[in-house]
Amino acid sequence: MFAILVITLAPMGSGPPLPFSAVVGEGRRWLADGLLNLLLFVPLGLGLGWNGRSVLRAATIGFLLSTAIELAQLWIPGRDSSLSDVIFNTAGTIVGALLAQRPRAWIVPDLRQSGKLLAAALGIMIAVMLLTAWLLSPTGDARLLTRTDAGTVLSFPTRADDVGLDAPVYWLSPSHADTVGGVVPVRRDRAHWLVTDGSRVIGEAGPTVGEGWALLGYPDAIAPRWAMAISALWVALLCALIGYWARGLTLASIAAVAIALILLVLPLMLGMVRTPFSEWIAATLGFFAGAGLRLVAQRIANRVVTPAR
Repeated sequence: MFAILVITLAPMGSGPPLPFSAVVGEGRRWLADGLLNLLLFVPLGLGLGWNGRSVLRAATIGFLLSTAIELAQLWIPGRDSSLSDVIFNTAGTIVGALLAQRPRAWIVPDLRQSGKLLAAALGIMIAVMLLTAWLLSPTGDARLLTRTDAGTVLSFPTRADDVGLDAPVYWLSPSHADTVGGVVPVRRDRAHWLVTDGSRVIGEAGPTVGEGWALLGYPDAIAPRWAMAISALWVALLCALIGYWARGLTLASIAAVAIALILLVLPLMLGMVRTPFSEWIAATLGFFAGAGLRLVAQRIANRVVTPAR
C-alpha cells in the first residue's frame, strides 16, 4: 500500500491539479493509463484476498482507497483525478483477490496443473505478441522527424492510437540519415518499414515482438537504449512465466522449443522486425530465471507443509 501512495500522491510538476473528470475513456491514451492503474492495484488485491479471504471485502477496500487517492489528487500539483482511475483501480484489486483465492494452485502446482498453466502461459505470450503486431502496425504514411539533439525519428499512425493505447517512435541510425542527400527513403512491409538506398534495403524500423510494453509505458519519453532494454525485459517476463510452469524435463523441452519457434516464426508471419539478439538472450535468461524461482517456491512450500522433526 505504501508504494501505491508514493506513486499516486507524489506531485507531478508545478502545474495546478486538474479538475475531477467523470468521463470514462477520455484522453489520447486513456486505456493505457487505465491498464497501468489496474496493474498497480493487483498486488493490493493479492494481499487482501490471500488464501480465500473475501473478494468483496478486498474490492471494497480497493474502491475506498482509490476514491480517497483521487480526492487527495484534487489538491496535488500536476495531478488529474478521474472516475476512470477509480474503476480500473478497483478492478485491479478484484483481479488480485481472485488470483489469491487458491495460491498453491499456481505457485506450487502439481504436474497436471503445471501442464495446463504452461499451455496458458504460452497462449498468453502468443496473444500478447499477436496484439503487439496488430496494434502497432502502420495505418498511414510514415513521418520523419528530425531532432537536433537526438537524430532522426520515424513515426506513423497505428491502431493503438484509435483505442487509447500508446505507441513508440523508432530511432534511425545516423548512417541511415545520410543515404540520399539527407533524405531517408522508407518502404512499408506489412507491420514495419524498410529503410532503403535505392533498391537496396539497409535497415528496418518498426515493432519487434518485445515492444508490447510500449502500448502502456510512455515510450516517447524513454531514450533508445533504455527502450531496447525494456523490450528485452518484457520478453524475459513472458518467458519467466513459461519457465516457472515448465515442470520436468519433458515440459521444459517442449516449452523451450515453443519459445524459439514463437520468436523466430511470429515476426516472419506477421511482418514485424526480426527478433533482435537482445530479446533472444532475454528470453533465455527469463526462462531459466522462472525455472529457478519455481524450485525456490517448491522448497519453501515443502518446508511449510512438512513439520519440523
